[in-house]
Amino acid sequence: MKRIIIFSLFATVLTMQFSFAKKVKDTTAGTKKDIIKKGWNFGPFPAVGYISDLGFQVGALCDIFYYGDGSKYPEYLHKMNVEVSFYTGAKTLVVHGFYDSKYLLPNNIRLTAAVTYLGDQMADFYGFNGFASPYLNKKQLEADGLSAKSFYKIKRDMVRAFADFQGKLGTHFGWVAGLAYWYYNIGEVTLKNYDTLENLYNYYIEGGIIPKSDAHGGNHLEIKLGATYDTRDHEPDPTRGLCAELILYGSPDIIDRRGNNYLNFQATFRHYVPLYKEHLTLAYRIGYQGNLTGNLPFYLQQNMATLYLKRLRNEGLGGNVSIRGVPLNRVVGKGYAWTNWELRYRFVRFKFIKQNWHMVLNPFFDMGLVTQPYNLDKMKEAADPALNPGFAPNPKTGESLIYSSDKEFLHMSAGVGLKLIMNKNFALSAEWGIAFDKRERNNGVSIGLNYIF
Repeated sequence: MKRIIIFSLFATVLTMQFSFAKKVKDTTAGTKKDIIKKGWNFGPFPAVGYISDLGFQVGALCDIFYYGDGSKYPEYLHKMNVEVSFYTGAKTLVVHGFYDSKYLLPNNIRLTAAVTYLGDQMADFYGFNGFASPYLNKKQLEADGLSAKSFYKIKRDMVRAFADFQGKLGTHFGWVAGLAYWYYNIGEVTLKNYDTLENLYNYYIEGGIIPKSDAHGGNHLEIKLGATYDTRDHEPDPTRGLCAELILYGSPDIIDRRGNNYLNFQATFRHYVPLYKEHLTLAYRIGYQGNLTGNLPFYLQQNMATLYLKRLRNEGLGGNVSIRGVPLNRVVGKGYAWTNWELRYRFVRFKFIKQNWHMVLNPFFDMGLVTQPYNLDKMKEAADPALNPGFAPNPKTGESLIYSSDKEFLHMSAGVGLKLIMNKNFALSAEWGIAFDKRERNNGVSIGLNYIF
């Protein structure tokens, strides 16, 4: 029944999409060629979706494109996005604004900027280092006398603001520079009727895994530098080409001054291989992110560096931007590697309300793992009765809820997605993934926007 409701919502969103684009004569009637878009194109519609980790989404959003005289279509000259919505499961308020253009600044320097507020009343917190952190499902938690509602939950307010600049160093090579600000306010769940006494977050603080100085969040000014190589034919929905990025990012800790200065790096490689004209594409991504030096606080460990927000959250591993079907932020550490593989089959093209549409079926396979653990020794110490007598969080069994002694291994999932794409730039997405390992949730559904890469 839930899946019927989800896909009904997806269909409702599609039928409510409309445009105020400048009208142009369709000179391609009766052919397979696209209508050339000109001027402004507005796409306001209800933000109606569903993500297993967050619940149902209600609200409104609008994608705004400016195509100028249409000479560069399907490339846009300016793109803007605004959203105000609420997720019922995590009880999350979203306020988001986004801008992207290669034509605002001189010399075609690309500016990508966003300001986002995420107010999570019930954010997921599953600990660190993947399988080294025990994961109990709802029945197991209830059997052990723990709160199935809030044991893996925290209250988290986040403000993210960034501006990234990209320029050319030749035909395909480019440079990157950026500045970002992060604010986190973290604590126990404060909603009524939610028992937070027995909570993994509190156990991590009591066991010394999360330093008390960082336990409630902080402020960070982050600097970004990098290089790119890009041969994709069209960035939002490529049919061929590759894109490689190397990003260095870090914070000098000039705001809170708690010793949380750090330098991290991320390397990603994305390749789009045409298998049959532009109808069938093999798309894959390989990525690694790690810490070079310094101390990245616990609440920043899950952030994945990005130059363009494909989806509102850039957190992993796990969830609808990395390993689909594995719980959001299930796989968190100082460093992690991941890969995603998709077949993208474009099987229907049509024109509707003076827009160009096509549909894509994308079966996928995802996997990743922690390669650089975060405070693993402190997790072991907190779980060792000889080193920490009297600290046995599980009130019934006495077993550790902090450290499982399991070795980290690949977290894997597979599934299928369906996309409806307007004017080759705006994509509505529905995806379903299932995790391979029984120690993780066995499936996840996501209805939202865009490909994950």
